[in-house]
Amino acid sequence: MTTQLAPHVRALVERLERELPNDAGFLSALESARERLGRLPETREIELDATREPLERPPAPAEARELLDGIRGWLYLLCDGQRYLLRHLLDSVVSGLNEGDHLTTVFSARGILERAARVHDVWREVEPRAAALFVERGGEGRLQSIAHCHRVLFRYAAAARFNWEAAAGGDLDAFFEQPQEVRELLKATNIQTMIGKIPQERKGDVDFYYGLLSDVGHPNGPSNELAIDAIRDVPGGRRRFSLAFRPMSEDSFARIVHLVAIPVRSSLVLLEGELDELEGFAKKLGDRTGPWPGRG
Repeated sequence: MTTQLAPHVRALVERLERELPNDAGFLSALESARERLGRLPETREIELDATREPLERPPAPAEARELLDGIRGWLYLLCDGQRYLLRHLLDSVVSGLNEGDHLTTVFSARGILERAARVHDVWREVEPRAAALFVERGGEGRLQSIAHCHRVLFRYAAAARFNWEAAAGGDLDAFFEQPQEVRELLKATNIQTMIGKIPQERKGDVDFYYGLLSDVGHPNGPSNELAIDAIRDVPGGRRRFSLAFRPMSEDSFARIVHLVAIPVRSSLVLLEGELDELEGFAKKLGDRTGPWPGRG
């Protein structure tokens, strides 16, 4: 079971949500995610052909079944893997709030937003093509959709900024000396490009919150606030800063909650919906293609 907010922290969040209506929904999003992620089994086993690279052409009928098997496996790897990682990040946000560990809270909030961007990047590529996967005689269009979805999901599992392919092949010289010599198929998309494609009410909202979390988390001026428990004006136009390893004042807590509430709330809602939909595609493929020993 994931970590719960301490009673005094929960009471503070409830009060802040009443005082700052734009932050409302943060607590309910945390609790919904906590309840759902707490139902995950502690382990999963997923079996698939991880060496089956995407095709540059529509598959032949015999190849199509192999690619559909891969699509189902990659979908389960995405959904289960992201939920386990999200559970860690959610635990870190909550424990950070409970313990006054503001740096952990900020970095974990940013991590949740990045996970939402990555999952959405897959969802927006797969969802428009998914219906074609379930058509018995879809012709060329169905085969193209199978190849497209397999490529998207293979890239989800394999794309990176470093030349891990060289390391896996034992070529450590290439890995260290040419770390960014990555095959086009395996080149990762920049996270900020994916951030900008998250659904948002106004263009630039998500970029704003991602930039805000990054600016506070990185060793820039705003990051000093993470160690400040209180600030007081003193005579002579001076200010006194009270620093703490774990700032626990209501003012410091309010600053952090206001910083993370909107991006965490929005990201958790998006992740919950899109992971459910992607897992639904995998289950529906199972209904069409028959028994599959790849997930347990």
